[in-house]
Order: sequence, then structure tokens, then C-alpha cells
Amino acid sequence: MSADVEQQAAEWVARRDAAGLGREQDDAFSEWIGASIANRVAYLRLAEAWRLADQAAALRPAEPEHEARRPWPLIAASIALLIGFAATFGVIVNQPSAQSFNTKVGERQRIALSDGSRIELNTQSALKASVTSRERHIVLARGEAFFEVASNSRLPFVIDAGSKRITVVGTKFSVRRDQGLVEVAVVEGKVRIADTNGERSESAIIAAAGDMMVARANQTLLAHRGVNQVNRETSWRQGVLTFDSETLASAAAEFNRYNVRQLVIAPDVAGMRIGGTFHANDVDDFTYLLRHGFGLRVETDHEKIFVKGGS
Repeated sequence: MSADVEQQAAEWVARRDAAGLGREQDDAFSEWIGASIANRVAYLRLAEAWRLADQAAALRPAEPEHEARRPWPLIAASIALLIGFAATFGVIVNQPSAQSFNTKVGERQRIALSDGSRIELNTQSALKASVTSRERHIVLARGEAFFEVASNSRLPFVIDAGSKRITVVGTKFSVRRDQGLVEVAVVEGKVRIADTNGERSESAIIAAAGDMMVARANQTLLAHRGVNQVNRETSWRQGVLTFDSETLASAAAEFNRYNVRQLVIAPDVAGMRIGGTFHANDVDDFTYLLRHGFGLRVETDHEKIFVKGGS
């Protein structure tokens, strides 16, 4: 870690300790600490070292009132001396052991983890992340997420999704959990997929870039679909849904994940095949095309959109 980063971290700790931050400085601090993992680690390490020093100081006789608050340049100089202390005694500061994230209907969320990994959480999804110096563990409770995992051969990144456990070192892939179904689509690198209960080596499979895995209960199917197909499966990251000869019923089910008003497809047109790219949150545009492109009848109320065969 560079001396410049350590010095900047020391100055931010000093400012925050001396008199707090105004809104403008608070924004600047947020921008600085979010700019890199190195900034975050340096700040948290020195802040912890300063906290330990304060605890030690509390055991000494109280200072006169006019000396109780030191100017931040003096504090910064004192904190600079703690850089060596923090390095020598290995002060390690982790993010909270577990963080929970949730998205509502039609909402997506980007998450930056302390190890440098990134997650994009799709609509109606929930996960818990525990990233510390000892583990990198995700539990996907429901929904879908795309992972860009920072490489760390000594600390695997593990995701539990229903009956499956996905283990990687550093790669890009998506995981979807929908009731009893688990899907994995690999964009880059390799992932190891095994059962969460009794992770036997003979039952584990390796999925590489372009591979897609679908599992339900004890049945697992792995197929190479190609990177282009995998990218279509993850097009929701750009806010769009891409269909390639999907049934109308299947396409409607995807739209229903992103919209409060739900599509209801009549049985006589449910098997119709469609293709194309659509905005996930614009179900009205989708039904407009069904009405004018295929001659289907579309009837709406406040909660549902009914699609039926033409008269």
C-alpha cells in the first residue's frame, strides 16, 4: 500500500475525529473511500488503530478542558505515527460479518464487496454476503445475481443457492434461484458446482465460459450454449429481456418478474413462439407489439393484462 494512500487515510481520520465533516467534506470523503479498495482498507485500519489509542489514553488522567480537543493537523501527525503500529501489530478491519441485500419488483442493485468483488442483484432477489479475512460466502435466498469475483486463490468465493454450492476463485457468472430451480450461466473463467449437503467430489461438475447449468432436486443438466447465448441470458443487466424463439407463456413469465401488472396468457396462444429484445419494465410496449404485430387481443385492468387469440 502506497505512502500517499496511508497519508490521505490519516488526514481523513484526523478530520473526522477533530470536528466531524460538513456535507461537502462528507461527500468528498465518500468519493475518496469508494474510489478503491486500498483507500477503504487504509482508512479502516488507521481508524481502528486510532480507536485503540483513544482507549489507552482514556486510562490516563484527564487533560485540562481547553486541551481536550486537538487541532486536526496535530491529530494527523499522531495518526501517521500509528501507521507503523498498525502494520506491526496487524490491525485487520473487516466489513460486518454478514450483510443482507434485497430488491423489489423491477429494481436492480449493484453491490461492491470489500474484497474487490462486485454483484449485480436482479429484480425480486435477496442474498446475504459474508466477506472477511477468513471467508467469502454468499447465500442467495431467492432471485438472480451476476458475480464478478476478485481473484484470490487462497480464499475461494462460495455461493449457496438452494441445493447447489458454487465455488470459484475469480470469474464472471450469474446464478438464478427460482423456487426449486437453480441456473448458472458462466461468462468468463470456470466454476465448480456441487450439492450443498454432502459435497462429494464425484458429484461435482465444472462449468466453463459459455456453459449453462440447470438443476432441480437431484437432477443436473450441463450444456455448452456459447458465450453469445450466455450474454443473452444476462441481458437483464442492461435492463432488457432477449428472447430467441421462446414461447409466449415463457416470455410472459419473464416480464412478470419485473412488473407489478402481471401478464396472463390464454392457453390457445401460450405456445406461440416469439423473439426479440424488449425493455424489461415496458410491458405496455410488449403487448402493443403483440396486438399490432400478431393480431392478438389485449385486455387490461389495474392489476393484470390478458392476452388472447384474435377474434
